Amino acid sequence: MSKLIITIDEVQNYVAVNATSSIDTLLPYMRLAERNYLEPVLGFAFLASLEETYTNAEKDVEAIVDDKTKTVVKYCQEIISNLSILHALPILSVQIGVNGIQVVKNDNMAPASQWRTNQVFDSLGDIGHKTIDSLLAYLELEKGHFAAWAADPVYQSYQKYFIRSAVDFSDHYNINGSRFLFHLIQYCMSRVETFEIKKAVGSALFDKLKLDDKAGTINGKLKTLLNDYLKPAIALFTIAKALQERLIDISSGTLKIKFSGTTENMDETRAPQLAELNQVMDSLTKDARNWIADGQEFIKDNPADFEAFAPTGDNRKRMNFDNGSEKRIFIW
Repeated sequence: MSKLIITIDEVQNYVAVNATSSIDTLLPYMRLAERNYLEPVLGFAFLASLEETYTNAEKDVEAIVDDKTKTVVKYCQEIISNLSILHALPILSVQIGVNGIQVVKNDNMAPASQWRTNQVFDSLGDIGHKTIDSLLAYLELEKGHFAAWAADPVYQSYQKYFIRSAVDFSDHYNINGSRFLFHLIQYCMSRVETFEIKKAVGSALFDKLKLDDKAGTINGKLKTLLNDYLKPAIALFTIAKALQERLIDISSGTLKIKFSGTTENMDETRAPQLAELNQVMDSLTKDARNWIADGQEFIKDNPADFEAFAPTGDNRKRMNFDNGSEKRIFIW
């Protein structure tokens, strides 16, 4: 069960659910929301400390003495409320029994249309996603106060990449500074650095860039190579791979995280999006390769500054995509 929100009144602070709703029906989904969305961005230890604080305050968020911790717990409650209902609705809207899956329908109430249901899913997911971003932005602003979070491997993991923040990433590909989206695509970025960037410049130069960048001593043409050529390539390759691996969705040129499930008219609505998806991935990978090629030309024009340059492999043939509509790619 949830350890940060325990009453339907608390849920109603963030989502206008029916007052007669039972908290018991939501509790399994609340724990799922904590495990799937809070633990990955807060770390197990820090989340446990918030739960302990809430418990010690007699499970009354307003009784938490430290105002900054109270703010963080409230953000967590809003995330749990929206995303637990998002995951609960598909199950709670039907009855599952020996006769299979059934929908209740009578003269007074009827199931909402798929269009209305999708609107609710989108709203809950969007609010939950944006609240995670607000939570992370607040923690970064107050990381001196939340030293345990700042020291957690979850936060420290950002520091090992060339692009270390959502803001920096958005300078090269606009993700609207979304910290949660940046968190989701980290593992794609890790592979891009290893399989694309390291091969493009060679292990020795890659290691020097890493060392100097982490130490904050990178300067001159090394800094130009990293900021003006390699980071743009990393961002574009990363988004292409995230799209390929279904971490994110795209519609009318806008990236979004897909929280909800399938729709009744999936076949009709997904075909145009799949075509757009393929076009975007092709464009991203082409541009990323161009940044790599331009960076290599920059290195060749300044050989004295890049004595360790020793590329391996052929980056032009990497990250090929075969995502035709017949593949039935669904992005959740």
